[in-house]
Amino acid sequence: FSVSVRHNAPVPLTFFSRFASSVNFPGGTAVSFAPVFADTWTELQIPIDPTNRSFVTYEGSTFEGVFSNIGHVQIGASGPDGFENNPAVFTFDLDSAGITVIPEPSGSILLIAGSALFLLRRRRRS
Repeated sequence: FSVSVRHNAPVPLTFFSRFASSVNFPGGTAVSFAPVFADTWTELQIPIDPTNRSFVTYEGSTFEGVFSNIGHVQIGASGPDGFENNPAVFTFDLDSAGITVIPEPSGSILLIAGSALFLLRRRRRS
C-alpha cells in the first residue's frame, strides 16, 4: 500500500494506516516511523505482508483474518508528546493512494516458461 501525504503542522508527524473490515473491526494498524515534515509531499509505503514489522496490532485477530475482507483503509497521524493539546487547526493532504500487486516468483517463472514454449513451437513450424 502506498500513499502520498502532506501536512502543515509546525512539527514533524508520524503517519499510520489502518486496514479494517466493512464493519470497521477488527483492523490491522501499520505505522510508518519515518517523520513527515511540514509542507513536503512524502510517499509512505507499507508492504501488505504478514512479516512486515510495521504492523503493530491486529486488534485480537490475525493478518489473514484482517486482510481476508478489507472494507476500510484509514490514514492517521500522530505528533510528539505534548502536541495533542495544541488548539490550532492543521491541514492534511492525501494523494495517490493505491495498492501495487507484485507477482510471485512462481508466476513469473510460469510466464517465462510459457513464452519460451510458444516461441519454440512457433520456430519449429517455420
